[in-house]
Amino acid sequence: MVIEFIALPVFLLGLISYMLRRKLKSGSTLARRFTFCGLMLASTIVSLVPGRMIRNYDINSAKTYCEKLVPKLEAFRLAHGGYPNSIDQISNQESLPRLIEHSVFYRSDGLEYSFSFGDPYGMLNGFAFDSRTQSWSKWD
Repeated sequence: MVIEFIALPVFLLGLISYMLRRKLKSGSTLARRFTFCGLMLASTIVSLVPGRMIRNYDINSAKTYCEKLVPKLEAFRLAHGGYPNSIDQISNQESLPRLIEHSVFYRSDGLEYSFSFGDPYGMLNGFAFDSRTQSWSKWD
């Protein structure tokens, strides 16, 4: 969408001004500026696709890791009468997914637990797993 409304018109203006550069006094400078802006916008937009794929992979990796901890948490609860206060009690955290490796992603009061991590696509949004509903939700 952005490529259709921003990059393409800027690139077309650059192309038109490049073709008219001899007839206009400032056509050559204008052509270079519009062409440069169009190419910069287009290259930025092209990089969004791999960036989105990497983001989705990171989110799915973090969710999958957390979901693999659920049976271990349930086994701990059955053995000890409550959920652990720290995830270190049931898991060694040697190879954590990138989105949760430097954060506190597990919280528990002994009766319930939750996982949460931020979404790299935004500043104040992320994902949370609630033990009561056994489902993920997105928060803004």
